[in-house]
Amino acid sequence: MAFQILKKFKPDLIKSRNLDTSILSMYYKGVQQLLIGKTSVEQTTDYFFCENYEADKHLFVVGNPTAAQKKLFRAACKGEEGFDKKKVSIGSCFILEENNKKILCLYPDTTLSKGKKGAILKNLRIIQRASWKEIYKINWLTAPLIVDAQDSTKVESAVDNKEPIKKVEPLVTKEDLIAKAKDLKRGIKKLVKDVMPRYKKRETTDKDAAFVNALRKAGHLFLAQLPQTDEKTQNRFSSQKKTLESGLPQWKELETRIHSLKGKAESTVELKKSLLATVEKMKATRTEIKEILKRVDLKTLG
Repeated sequence: MAFQILKKFKPDLIKSRNLDTSILSMYYKGVQQLLIGKTSVEQTTDYFFCENYEADKHLFVVGNPTAAQKKLFRAACKGEEGFDKKKVSIGSCFILEENNKKILCLYPDTTLSKGKKGAILKNLRIIQRASWKEIYKINWLTAPLIVDAQDSTKVESAVDNKEPIKKVEPLVTKEDLIAKAKDLKRGIKKLVKDVMPRYKKRETTDKDAAFVNALRKAGHLFLAQLPQTDEKTQNRFSSQKKTLESGLPQWKELETRIHSLKGKAESTVELKKSLLATVEKMKATRTEIKEILKRVDLKTLG
């Protein structure tokens, strides 16, 4: 959890349009520092965006919502409580640092919100120019990202780019989440019973690193889709969610160490080859010396 939405954004005030919008300019400047200081690829937070919330003022609220705020935001996405669902977007966001530049990344929950990418980015860039001087640009993601285990400055998509992204249905079904949870359970079982024993014996390979990477991607995808299903299913998987959130950083560390072990193993093999070559050369030299000594009469040299 990165940080909570400020208490001043009370659900009843947002719903009744009695929110004091004069605070928004100062709020946007302050929330920039929270985003930069407390979010990252692996530490995201939620957002709620409403185009033309009041006249030409756009509302962009960032942070993890309370249950009441979440209920209102979901209702707004359905076009309820006086909101136009085509002008509302919810999802997760974070700051990505790339080439020393800070990029605000949005991963919209397109199963629940229908706000248009073009309009949202256009209006957020108005806020950016006025209040986010440290944010270089804003990106719209179509899949969650994960950090490369070997190079923390690199990120990759949790969805294989070779496969076309399927059109998302209005909700991620309970059956789909259950299937993903079962796949993850099988993957974790293989990790514990197969990969970890090899890792402890320092016998892991490229295939093991690839497996852990795939497991990380599956975990991030599950966490990204969990908020897109019904509340009952979300509650059902609350413990699995906590397990994944604590496990993913450990899996990343494991993948890093497997790559490191591989490098050490390769170095050890090369060293052994070099030492064997030296020993063989010494044996050959010793043989040559013995042959020379056989041909030389040492007594005459005395």
